[in-house]
Amino acid sequence: MDIEYVRQGITKLRVKRNISEYQLSYDVGHSKNYVQTQYTGKYTD
Repeated sequence: MDIEYVRQGITKLRVKRNISEYQLSYDVGHSKNYVQTQYTGKYTD
């Protein structure tokens, strides 16, 4: 499965449900920075 497809799907659902990146990060138990790196594809391993 294409990672960009997954990113777009999550973004569409998040926007549709009016959930901020901050709220999403809180709900999944990760920092906002982590969520942002997932959206941008800039991973820091």
